[in-house]
Amino acid sequence: MTQPSPLYVPVQVDALVVNDQVRMGENFARWQANYALTRFRLSPEPPPFGNIDTDFATDPRRNGVYLQWQLPQALTEGGQDHPDQDVSFPLVPNRWLVVRTHGAPGAEERDMTAWLVESDHLDPVTGTSPYAGPDGTPTRIGRRIDLAAGEWTEPGPPGGLFLTAIGSGVPTFAVYQPYNENVFSLHDTMEGLDPAREWTVGYLVAGWYGDPGADPVAAAGDALGELLAEYDWTLGTAPGDAGGRGTPVAPASCGIFHGTVLGLSWHAHGPLPESPRPDAVAVALGHNSAHASSVFQQEAEPPDAPGLAGLLNLCQRGLLDAADEPDGAFTAARATFASWFVPTPAGHRWTLEADPDAPEEERAGARRRARRGHAALLAELNAAQAAHDEAARDLAAARRRVYDLWWAEGLPLVPEFDPDGQLPPGAYRGELTTRLRAAEEEAARCEEALAQARRRIPWGRTQGELDTSVADYLGDRAPGFVLKREVLPDLYRAMDPVVALRCTEEDQQARLAAEEGLRCRRAGELVRGVYLDAERTVLVSAPSNAVPVPRNLPALPASPDGLLPLLTEFHHLDPADAPALARAAGRPETDVAALRSAMADPGTRADGVPPALGTGPWRQAWSPLFFQWEVDYYPIAYADGDAVTDPAAANWEFDGDHYRWNGQGAGRTPLTLRGRQFLTPTPAQTFADALRHAAADRSGPYADLLNTLADQAAGADLIAQTLDGFGDQLQARGPNAAVGLGDGSAVRNAAVDDRITRELPPDPGPLPRPFAGWAPPASRRSARASSRSPA
Repeated sequence: MTQPSPLYVPVQVDALVVNDQVRMGENFARWQANYALTRFRLSPEPPPFGNIDTDFATDPRRNGVYLQWQLPQALTEGGQDHPDQDVSFPLVPNRWLVVRTHGAPGAEERDMTAWLVESDHLDPVTGTSPYAGPDGTPTRIGRRIDLAAGEWTEPGPPGGLFLTAIGSGVPTFAVYQPYNENVFSLHDTMEGLDPAREWTVGYLVAGWYGDPGADPVAAAGDALGELLAEYDWTLGTAPGDAGGRGTPVAPASCGIFHGTVLGLSWHAHGPLPESPRPDAVAVALGHNSAHASSVFQQEAEPPDAPGLAGLLNLCQRGLLDAADEPDGAFTAARATFASWFVPTPAGHRWTLEADPDAPEEERAGARRRARRGHAALLAELNAAQAAHDEAARDLAAARRRVYDLWWAEGLPLVPEFDPDGQLPPGAYRGELTTRLRAAEEEAARCEEALAQARRRIPWGRTQGELDTSVADYLGDRAPGFVLKREVLPDLYRAMDPVVALRCTEEDQQARLAAEEGLRCRRAGELVRGVYLDAERTVLVSAPSNAVPVPRNLPALPASPDGLLPLLTEFHHLDPADAPALARAAGRPETDVAALRSAMADPGTRADGVPPALGTGPWRQAWSPLFFQWEVDYYPIAYADGDAVTDPAAANWEFDGDHYRWNGQGAGRTPLTLRGRQFLTPTPAQTFADALRHAAADRSGPYADLLNTLADQAAGADLIAQTLDGFGDQLQARGPNAAVGLGDGSAVRNAAVDDRITRELPPDPGPLPRPFAGWAPPASRRSARASSRSPA
């Protein structure tokens, strides 16, 4: 019986070259997490513009190549089986081999260096990146081992695998390189390479699970086809595979996650590498992403097509059909205005509807009389529902009070509020503790009141639970009718503003497209040769004993030789290896140039299936990750002083649709608001989806045109994000999230868990040191790099 072979899963590998010119000429905004702050209920992520590494530009030790690999999307998505459960994330590979080949441009001889990255190594001294251990204790995670120093053996993390894409609960842990050095990234200092020379460098990265029992690919067994469909991965037509997404699919021994960087140019004192980073970034601000991105549509509107931007804007909002209606302008304006606000549930009410499955003997009039006869039942239920909704609002307010006091009590320093100088030191902190206990007691009373109110109405956390509760409540008291719960008209609050950015994002868009139906391969599909001619008649392939292999190459637990096919493929993909490949295959030196050209075109010349990612020539990494913002907000009252009731003295005028400032009463002291948001390319995809939806309702040339526009929109270089916390900060709340430790009473923990994802904690003002500044470990060099955020 044939033994299962590995499943090779491609990953994106980025390489940021930092030489003297890049380090001193580019503006890097970089910071680290500080998990010691969680003791004080503070986020480990520093506040916006805080804890910046100010030494990066001046420290030559920061030079080198910063290599980062992105986990497949399927391994970064969390889920929950029930609304009451926490979101859980899948385990990720915890062992990574990084192989570097380097040599002078065009040189026949190339050297090889290799490291083994233990991503889940935990130790406060030998670890690398700040982290919170499983028990919450601050430590450091990740280390790399130079395989030239000796044979590596699997240590096995105590207690089993634990590493996920969010690390200790930070959503950007796996994607922001300063958070994950020697976990999902590596800083190659280029030690030993002459800084006065230019070098051509290539990298191979390969990862696996140190415990095969944690590998979802191996665990899938005969159900591998179902896993591929769930992960949106595809497979070719190797023996035993059905091809595409269906089953049956032959099981795999393990998953090996791999990527390459080819043709990187390194020169420590050389010029700035070419980069897709634009010289300028266009910025638009709006009520939502559609409103903000419409600014760019208006700028691009052709002179011979007036009104096109407006139609595209309507299409983006799903209102294209309204343009042809008599009151289309009003409908569109109303829908646009409503989209600027966030609906908040106002509660529910109940109605009785005729049961569509009931017998039809009864006349409609009889059903109406029956409905009137059940009016008392309905009135009683709606009164109980109103009481329940009010109890829920009371509990939310009580929990917010607990949340605020809990957070304030945990601060490392609180003000001594004693205007008369009569209280002993620490009295105010003691007062906070007393108030917190009182707030917890009030929250407990509200919890009990809500529980009692809930027992008097049909209720459930899921639709199934609600349906069962409705059936039990109604029983046989209203035959021929069904009880339905309706949502009351929502309450609304203004949305936080949205910033849209237009910049060069081809890489990110290409990655999104590549992740759709991610093409995986078997060992027999990997590249093992290259055709010298376009007709694919002259095959150049290195013998297995001529393929460069690093010293002390580790053996994988589930597939001891699983890395060898990747090393063979790497040798046949990197054009810099053309001289060595020609020599190993017995080709004359005159074939080297043609062979190098063929290796640069694996799509048509490779013998095998090229990997879905990493076959193109290296480009300097450019993938905007964060947007840091600072706003001076000048509050302007409707009127000043006693002039509130005098419209003539007002600072604002109503024009029938909006209040507009008339230029009077401007405040002189602004409120400074700050934030940092994770950027996503959603506007382009959302716009493309809206165009395709509109095309689906049409036919002929109109549908074709809309689909063409959708394809163009999907490739637009637009990224956007809400300025989260903008509105909260106007309510005297801080820019950074709080962190719950789960170490209080059940009432307190419930209050914190309920509010911590809804709103920011109060703003205490500037915190004392040591809550500012860059604090690398004293025992090691503190190079942190790769991702940049515009400041």
